[in-house]
Order: sequence, then C-alpha cells, then structure tokens
Amino acid sequence: MSIDKSKIRKLSDKELLCYLKEDNKFVGDACEIAFDILIKERNHNFSEAEIIRIKHMIINKRSTDFLKDNDLDNNIVIDTKENEQYVKMYSKTNIIVLGAILSPLVCFYMLFENLRTGIKLEKGALIKIVLVLVGAFLLLLIFDQIILVLVYLVLVSLVDLGSVFGFDILQLIIRIIFTYFTIKFTVDYLWKNYIGETKYRSKDITLPLIVALLLAIFLGILLPFLLSAGNL
Repeated sequence: MSIDKSKIRKLSDKELLCYLKEDNKFVGDACEIAFDILIKERNHNFSEAEIIRIKHMIINKRSTDFLKDNDLDNNIVIDTKENEQYVKMYSKTNIIVLGAILSPLVCFYMLFENLRTGIKLEKGALIKIVLVLVGAFLLLLIFDQIILVLVYLVLVSLVDLGSVFGFDILQLIIRIIFTYFTIKFTVDYLWKNYIGETKYRSKDITLPLIVALLLAIFLGILLPFLLSAGNL
C-alpha cells in the first residue's frame, strides 16, 4: 500500500500523535511515517517507554497488514478498541511458518491454544483435536527416523542429488519440505473444521518465537553435544 507522506506531513502534532495511539485505525507504514516526522522533523520528545511501545505497535500492525495485503489470512481484523469483541489468536500463517522453520511442537501448541481458548468447542472435540495433533507429531518423528532415510537413499541412488547439494543439505531440504506439508495439512484441517471463517485479532508471537528458538538451539546443538560428550 502506497502512503502519501506529504499529506501526513501537513498534519499538526496532535493529529500525528493520533497515529501512535494503541487503538488507532491506521496501517503500520502510516504510523511509522508519523512517528518519524514527530521525532526527526518536529523534535517531539518521547520517553523510552513510549518509544518501545510505539515501535512494538508498528511491528504488530505491519505484520497484520502484510497478512491481509497478501491474502494470507483475510479473517484478521485490526487490533483496535472497536474490535475488542473479536478474540485474539495466533494467525494461521505465523503458526505454519514458525512450525516449518523452527519447531513443530511450538506450532502445535499455538494451534491448540487457539482452539482451546478462542473457539467454543463441542463436547469431545478437544480430545479429537489432541489426537490429531499427537498423530501429526508422531508422523514427523517417524519420518525423521525412518522415512527420511528411505527417501534420501532413493533420491541419491536414482538422481544422485547428494553430489549436487551435499548429503547433509539434501537431508535438511527433504525434512523441511515434509515438515511444512505435514504442518500445513494439520493446521488447514483443524482450522477448517473448528475455526472456519471466524474473525480474530492477531496475537503477538514473541513468546512462542523465543521458545521455538531455544528448542531449536537445544535440540540442534546442545543435545547432540551432550550425547556425544556422554559417549566419550
């Protein structure tokens, strides 16, 4: 979306400050422009706490704008005071991307939280949801231990892709592709059956992102190191 900076520049300080309120209706880019004008051109003084809040608000708005502009999730509504009646949930796109790149476990937890707290479920539905999530996670574990090796051997023997990419990189590519489609199918299935076209406000993913990064570091670096150290 193209923002006319010259129009925003004509606004008074009071009007520009409206762009920085927590419940404003403006897009993230417009809020950032107003913020820059106030600081760089109007020499407006903000406290450290205000700067942190405003930057965090802009990041959240730009994330929501991106999802809506790219038709990744048309059910997201802007997080304003007027939209407080809409439940807060982790966005579908954030769940899939975070799960495919960093941690399926954290991804499934985010989806479970959406279904547990954001949607009124029928009796017994929660058990079905847990079974689907556990099944998907077990499938990923089985793939990682057995199927990945078989697919890897077939590709290497038939196409000799190992000599093109390198064996470790080829295994990583296969794992990411399988993980992405398993997670996407699971999320799509549960979202379609239990969330559907429910409108919602996008929930901040800072905490799940930190946990996913820590898990990735532990499982990818620390755990192999500890296991190898134990065998010495």
